[in-house]
Amino acid sequence: MTNHKTIGTEAACFDSFSNIHLGNIIRKRLKHDGRTVRWFAEQMNSDRSNMYKLLSRSHLSSDFVMRASKIIKHDFFKDVSDLLHL
Repeated sequence: MTNHKTIGTEAACFDSFSNIHLGNIIRKRLKHDGRTVRWFAEQMNSDRSNMYKLLSRSHLSSDFVMRASKIIKHDFFKDVSDLLHL
């Protein structure tokens, strides 16, 4: 993974332990990195409309988050851990 730096928007995607919106965290990281959902969908072997549906979900599978982390080169699991202040 590359240097992990939160972009300050992750906190806006969190209001309690059960309400971390992973889809929003991933979308905000894509935007921060200058990437599009279309690009991400292609990397995930999906289509744009399906990816928008997936990223609208607050709960995503750990497999999806792991794949996203590898593709985007950002540790989304660390984002969640940081939000939980573990």
